[in-house]
Amino acid sequence: MLLSQTIGEHDSMAISRFTGENALILNSALIRESQTFDFSNAVFDKLNGFEFNIDSPVRRLLFAQPTVTTTGEAIKIALPEMHIPKDLKFPTEGNNCILAFQVALFDMENYRCRKQETQSIEIKYEYKPLTVPATEFSFDTQAGCLCRELRN
Repeated sequence: MLLSQTIGEHDSMAISRFTGENALILNSALIRESQTFDFSNAVFDKLNGFEFNIDSPVRRLLFAQPTVTTTGEAIKIALPEMHIPKDLKFPTEGNNCILAFQVALFDMENYRCRKQETQSIEIKYEYKPLTVPATEFSFDTQAGCLCRELRN
């Protein structure tokens, strides 16, 4: 599966930006003396927050930042408590929003990609200040896979 098939065609420069970030990661993980790589989890922290679709309307409408943590073989995405309309902007005529998250697992050794089932929260808004409680989503993962959060 090609990376362009996974992230879509919305941001034509995403593959170039992602390749550039990975080149930096590979250079920082290279142990020059032995010409081997140290791929500890910290090496990949540079990819946290990477935007695959820089033109996504999510960037203009959602100001609350989800946090992503890994524990064992699970990935947790936590949305903080949100105060609407400060942390989430609704379009002028909008009164319903679904925030959806999906995790994609990339098995680089076997050239496979698997997308997890989408998890979501629905928010109804009547143009009065509203507080949405913090929400957590949990996804299973597999050792050795590169994981990517997909937001909709």
